[in-house]
Amino acid sequence: MPVEILGMISHRETTLHYKSPKIFDAGYLRLFAQTLEQAGYDRTLVAQSSFWPDSMPLAADIMAHTQRLKLMVAHRPGFVAPTMAARMFAALDHLSNGRAGIHIISAGNDAETQCDGDFLTKDERYHRSAEFVQILRAIWSSDVPVDHDGTYFKFKRALSEIRPLQQPSIPVYWGGSSEVSLTLAAQHADVYAFSLQSVAKTRDLMLRMQKDASSHQRRIAFQGGVRIILGQTEELAWRNARDIADSLRVQAEARLRATGSAVDQGSAGGRNDPAFSTKKGTSNLAKLNTLSDEGELIDGRLWTGTVTASGGSAPPAFVGTAEQITQSMMAYYELGVTGFMIRGFNVLTDVVEHGQELIPRLRAAVEAHDRTHRAA
Repeated sequence: MPVEILGMISHRETTLHYKSPKIFDAGYLRLFAQTLEQAGYDRTLVAQSSFWPDSMPLAADIMAHTQRLKLMVAHRPGFVAPTMAARMFAALDHLSNGRAGIHIISAGNDAETQCDGDFLTKDERYHRSAEFVQILRAIWSSDVPVDHDGTYFKFKRALSEIRPLQQPSIPVYWGGSSEVSLTLAAQHADVYAFSLQSVAKTRDLMLRMQKDASSHQRRIAFQGGVRIILGQTEELAWRNARDIADSLRVQAEARLRATGSAVDQGSAGGRNDPAFSTKKGTSNLAKLNTLSDEGELIDGRLWTGTVTASGGSAPPAFVGTAEQITQSMMAYYELGVTGFMIRGFNVLTDVVEHGQELIPRLRAAVEAHDRTHRAA
């Protein structure tokens, strides 16, 4: 099965040592998108929060300046009527010649979602997201008017003139690692997006979700996210890793002095209050801290030093040569992880390096694996 390589785009220049004074840089956004495409990435996440530029106009601009790059557009249900969102994403799918994807984000921090007027609890937001996805699919597939009277949405005789170009529908990605998120993802998502843990824990997670999906007569695909620290030799990779950890530690200490929290708020425009962190209160952050408790090195290659150095802000990273990291990623592919969201710490230059060193090797390894299994 072909592997999907995903990135995460930025709307302004950011590295370990520099953050652009511009809050929004359209030129950099387009450069980033074109660099991802040239490097061989299949798709990129366009993120969303209560204080970043909205994901939908960014997605439209990215589509206009690329030819092949697909999108995973983060969307928070509840702010746009699902009937309207169905038409928006269907139009985006046509304008991009079938490159749209929607990433359902229910958000983990009540205070941050309240900035946009959303006062539901976290569990309520997940249940609303499930209802939202059901409506999207109903609108995308119906040629007769649709009525709906649910817990969070109510409408009569909704009908969209435009349907998605992709059939049977635009792919629905789903994030979140809480119990309610896992249960609802198995029922409603096409692709479940999560951060890679150990091979054993990833296997357990996938088996649980496959079982839940099967009970609803569904199948679900899996996308694992991980940071990458490459070196031409293993020694150079670890030297890079230690340098990155030192930088993350300095940043975490500075945040602690400035805000009282070492956690990166993921913010822009001066939003430095820890109460509004997009990571505050998320189960994923708790899992990152649990990972660091398992030791500095998991399965020989997944390094948690980035987690401890950043105060829980940065996820673990694969450290090694391109060949070594490919071997580690193949262990997850063999479990059934068919998508990998990979990022470095100096994001744009790392995209180029991934395109030159890692992505071709990973694709070749996947093809060799699949040929062997077909022959067997």
